[in-house]
Amino acid sequence: MLTDFCRRGTVPSRPYGTCHALEMSWLVEEIKQAFKGLITFQNKFEFYGRLALAANRWLEFHPDTDLRPLLLTVLAEGIQILSEMGAGTFQYLLVTENHTLAIELPHHGACPH
Repeated sequence: MLTDFCRRGTVPSRPYGTCHALEMSWLVEEIKQAFKGLITFQNKFEFYGRLALAANRWLEFHPDTDLRPLLLTVLAEGIQILSEMGAGTFQYLLVTENHTLAIELPHHGACPH
């Protein structure tokens, strides 16, 4: 799921990587279980992509971060996604190119699924 790129010395933009890969994988698995029945084949790329994007954005500005703030950032994104799903405003792309997420598009907010 997540890779420990610290051993290789490089962190590519995608797939996502962190020195805290083990802990992040655990958290993502826990969030996945909490979303059981809500994650579908249609929305799973947006779901996991947004969790990873939240982690990468945090790491971009806090490269030497402690584990706890990173986990809390990803958890907060999971809570935001759950809120959007509950409100019927969670957006995702049925077809994507280069791992683009709906949340990254300029018109984000226009037409929820």
